[in-house]
Amino acid sequence: MPRPTDDQRAALDAYIRSLVSLANGLTLDDFRTSQILIAKRTERRVKVYIVGATVLFFFFLFTILTGATFARSAGAANYQPLYAGLWGLSLGGLGAVASIFLHILKLVPQMTLKQNDEFEVIGRIILGCLFSTIFSLTIGADAILAFLEALSTLGLGGARPSIPSSPMLLLPFIAGYSITLVLGLLEKASRAIELTIGIEDRREGGARVGRRGSRP
Repeated sequence: MPRPTDDQRAALDAYIRSLVSLANGLTLDDFRTSQILIAKRTERRVKVYIVGATVLFFFFLFTILTGATFARSAGAANYQPLYAGLWGLSLGGLGAVASIFLHILKLVPQMTLKQNDEFEVIGRIILGCLFSTIFSLTIGADAILAFLEALSTLGLGGARPSIPSSPMLLLPFIAGYSITLVLGLLEKASRAIELTIGIEDRREGGARVGRRGSRP
């Protein structure tokens, strides 16, 4: 490798002096302080997001309950599927917010959610709402619709109806709270479908053939 010339050495020295002048007076404490301030600002924004999301989801839930209770017209029954979807969205969002609150308040031993990461917190809320809405419109639709239909008859005259209760009514909240539970259920469901249509058998058969072929 050829040795650098005197002009190249002089140019390198000039670059080094320029870098030193740009960083004149800066220390590691300055960088550390800057990162701490950024983290503090992000943490404040995350707390605002969480409080705002909590108020919004409670407003949705209150609107659904009051709308279903005081629905007197016959056409209001057409909105029950919409109410069921909003029920799942609201409970799932509240479940996600509750999970985030537990991590921020350090009430759980494992810190799996960083409160300084805005995208992670927002994505956690979105996933909770997504999973809970899907589950409420599929698995728990019958129980939620029966519950809303019973609420709608409270605004009418006559004997007071019995409000049905079912664990399926809390399924959206659980789906929003525990992403691990939802992923486990989805994994078991996908594996059952693969076994039903034979994809898993072919995959395992190919793996066994590959292992036999690799033997000397």
